[in-house]
Amino acid sequence: MSIVQVRIELPTYAHSFLVSISSDANVLQLKQEISKSCAGAPRVDGQRIIWRGRYLSDSESLESLWKSPDESRIVHLSVHPSAWTASPPTHHKEPLPNFSQPAPAPAHLPSPTPTISLPPQAARSQPVTPQPSQSPNHLAYVAAKHRKALSVLMQRPLNLDDASQSDEARTEAIQLVERNGYTWPPILDEPYPPPEAGGVRYEVAVIDGQRYLNLQDPTTKPTPAQLHALNVLSYTLALLKLPTQAPPPTNTTHSQPVELPPHINALLQQMGLPHLNAIPNQHPIVEPNAGNANVVIEAREIQMRPLILPLVMLMLRTVLLLYFVAPARKPVFGILILVWVLYEIWRPIRNALARLQRAAPADRQDQQNAAGAGVGNPPQGANPAQPNAAVPGPQPVPAPGADIVDAAAILDTLANYDIQEEESALTNGGPEPGLGRKAAAFVTLLLSTVHPAIWNRRRALLRRREGRIRTEANTMEAQDQGEDEAQNNRRAETRRELLAQHARRPLWVQNYIARVVREDWIDDSD
Repeated sequence: MSIVQVRIELPTYAHSFLVSISSDANVLQLKQEISKSCAGAPRVDGQRIIWRGRYLSDSESLESLWKSPDESRIVHLSVHPSAWTASPPTHHKEPLPNFSQPAPAPAHLPSPTPTISLPPQAARSQPVTPQPSQSPNHLAYVAAKHRKALSVLMQRPLNLDDASQSDEARTEAIQLVERNGYTWPPILDEPYPPPEAGGVRYEVAVIDGQRYLNLQDPTTKPTPAQLHALNVLSYTLALLKLPTQAPPPTNTTHSQPVELPPHINALLQQMGLPHLNAIPNQHPIVEPNAGNANVVIEAREIQMRPLILPLVMLMLRTVLLLYFVAPARKPVFGILILVWVLYEIWRPIRNALARLQRAAPADRQDQQNAAGAGVGNPPQGANPAQPNAAVPGPQPVPAPGADIVDAAAILDTLANYDIQEEESALTNGGPEPGLGRKAAAFVTLLLSTVHPAIWNRRRALLRRREGRIRTEANTMEAQDQGEDEAQNNRRAETRRELLAQHARRPLWVQNYIARVVREDWIDDSD
């Protein structure tokens, strides 16, 4: 038996730590050690150990997880929020750049290995110094602060140019930041804390042709100077992306009002077109044959192709039926064909009338708008002796298709036949239907469900009701599962209520429920 170290990763709180445990221990013993070593002392029953994407049971041995002693022993820990007996590890998130206030200094670095992207360098004399994408004349001061912060994280000395640290460079950088709508962050002007031994250390790493800073040892904690450098980088990374030039002005186009020619509504009225909205000094021209003109316009609006094409197809189908069926020898078939032909003829006519009814309100609205344009100056020929003459108001317009029977309502009524009475019997009970009611329901449903839409609606209602019945039956027969006493008590209470309700039902309703549960009637038409 030997002592091994297992690395515990707690991603939720960005925290990691090492646990020393015997190599032949199991997962339960590992949880007990975690409860002793982890900040917050999570309870054992609230811990979940994850290894390679799966939860580990308490009885699994650590030897079965890592066969070779050279393998890295790393597991992930998930803790239920109610399992913490003390304050959990502090979770620090990287603050968003806020130029109005300095960002708070984090207590320690996150345990996953962070990398900081470096732009490609043009000069090899300073391999770790990032070059800003903007002109150094404007952001030289910010770029110098950026390079200084990187050198502190890499623990390398850096000699800065005096010109980049001058007051002129700082003034230009402040003006550029303020031109872009931000406030100068005062943390860039604060001095660094005195250097200390130790701390984190970053090295340059090339990944996919790009240069990054790689953290060498995630277990170490940064010094106060390095914490200050991280806060400086949180601002400089955003400031170095600011544009140095103001955006070009946007060209705006101003539209000029177009003056309409005089008597425009008169010309439109002569052409049979609707009037425009109210225009000053424009009056509709009333012609003596205005009524006949309106009749011609309305007749011209009727579309003949949607009316004639169905009639032609109906004629062809009728001729085909008459070829195979002799109406003279079989009058019943002749009557059926006649009824069908009349129905097919009426349907396109009904659709055309509905379109006309929908178009009539729009025409009347246009006429009222045209009449409203001449209220201030009445047209010539008007009777001035009647100043208080009543102006006819808009007449009520019938709803489009109001005379058309709602087919969907009829289908729903036939599909819901006797459904409410059956639901009432299932809920409140009642006497068993008599033979006459059963016969009437049988004949009605036999004839109405020939229509596919009625059959589909009826089938959906029955399936919904039988699904609810099977759910209640399964609940009454279910047993207690799990160790949660509160849930078991709720299930037992629900089961008692359903059993009491089932016992109050009449015998014929209970037989129906038993037949549904046995699945004696199954619709396999799908």
